[in-house]
Amino acid sequence: MAQAIRHPLAQNRLYSIEDDGRVRVWADGVSPETEHWGLFDNCGRWLGGKLRHADPQMCRFIFARWILNQATAKG
Repeated sequence: MAQAIRHPLAQNRLYSIEDDGRVRVWADGVSPETEHWGLFDNCGRWLGGKLRHADPQMCRFIFARWILNQATAKG
């Protein structure tokens, strides 16, 4: 998992990218036992997890960074 990025407006949300390109959003400040997170595609559509809402623009932003890193790594 890559470095998490905190949402600039919703400060309690952390966005990170999975190895397969899905975006994981964590609800910060929730007890770890609840596992309050969600998986989303690059357009912000919910794929799984308890957290069902994400900022589509943040999902696109973090996904685009992942794509650029993948292209750079391949040469």
